[in-house]
Amino acid sequence: MLKDFTPLQRLVLAGLAGVILVAAGAVALGRSRALPPSFPPFPAPPAARAGTGHSPVTVSVSGAVAHPGLYTLPPGATAWDAVQAAGGLTPTADVGRLNLTKPLKQGVELHIREKKMGAVAGLARAARPPLTRPAAPPLPASAPPDAAPRS
Repeated sequence: MLKDFTPLQRLVLAGLAGVILVAAGAVALGRSRALPPSFPPFPAPPAARAGTGHSPVTVSVSGAVAHPGLYTLPPGATAWDAVQAAGGLTPTADVGRLNLTKPLKQGVELHIREKKMGAVAGLARAARPPLTRPAAPPLPASAPPDAAPRS
C-alpha cells in the first residue's frame, strides 16, 4: 500500500505520524503528573487568632523599626504583628529574607536588618543631576579655527 505513494507523500505521512505520537505522549505525561501543592491561606488577623495559644507572648523588636523595644502580643501573633506594634518599618528596612507570617514564640528576638549602605548611597547618587563637562577654553583670536598647522 505504501508503494502507491510518492516519496514526498511518504515523508509527509511519516511527519504526521511523528507529530501524533509526540502529542499523545505529552497528553499521557501531563495526566500522570501530580497537581502542584496548594498554598496555605493567609494568616488571620491577631484578633481572630486570639484563642490559638495559652498566653500572650513577649518579644523584642529591634533594628529598622520606628520604635524598637519589648512588646507583649496576643497568642498566635506573627512577626508582622510585632513590626506593626513597633511602629512599622523604616525606609531603610531590608525584609528580603524575613518571614513576616511566622508565628512568634515567647522570648523571641526579632531583628529587622537595614539595607546595605551601598544600596542607599546608590539611590542617593541616582537622585543627583548628572555632571556636565566644563566648556573648552576659547581659541586665541589671532588664529582662525581652520588654520591648524599642517605637516
